[in-house]
Amino acid sequence: MPRILGTARWSVPAVPPTVTLWTPWSCQPLAPMSGMRAARLASGWSGARGASSTTPRAQVPPWAVGGSVLSQVAGVVTLCVPTDFHLTLDTTQKYQKVKGFGGSITDAAAINIQSLSKAAQNHLLRSYFSEEGIEYNLVRVPMASTDFSIRLYTYADAEGDFELRHFNLTEEDTHMKIPILQAAQAVAKRPLSLYASPWTSPVWMKTNGAMTGRGTLKGSPGDKYHQAWAKYFIR
Repeated sequence: MPRILGTARWSVPAVPPTVTLWTPWSCQPLAPMSGMRAARLASGWSGARGASSTTPRAQVPPWAVGGSVLSQVAGVVTLCVPTDFHLTLDTTQKYQKVKGFGGSITDAAAINIQSLSKAAQNHLLRSYFSEEGIEYNLVRVPMASTDFSIRLYTYADAEGDFELRHFNLTEEDTHMKIPILQAAQAVAKRPLSLYASPWTSPVWMKTNGAMTGRGTLKGSPGDKYHQAWAKYFIR
């Protein structure tokens, strides 16, 4: 029996209560599309909004699209699905609400984006965040350094600073991540949702006294270490 999937609560075209969207190894050519629409389809976004009637500028490689294959031969884009794959959409069943989709702006991502020309930066951000692109609406923002940073740092490196008097953002935030977030918001139609996510607490709060390794937060819930760590989140 095909698996029944519930719908997410976003706007979708009107469909019958139950409809099978794909049939086994159903291969059909798709209309010529712009590079942005190809990117949208590769990301699982198949809406026709923003589609172009022009032929893609560059050869589109095979992509895995939700268990299917999207390929281009001689300018014709074809979508095929495996023989044992059926997707049935039941619009009468609703489960959890999907808040959205997005990615993370790490130090490495910021460095690579800022290495592009201004025109390329704008094109990239519009491809991800604008209506012409795939409309990411969630962004995870690392709190200080991660494994995608070129150095190790936190926002409160002063030993024993439980009141966080020396808490401060870094150049990676003020000159890299924040400007890119502002540029992304400028091209997005709706407000972006940001998720702050730390990779580690300051070393003086950790049992192993190191940024890496198996250290955990010192103390127990409610003590000065846990209170300082909570303050760190809301600063």
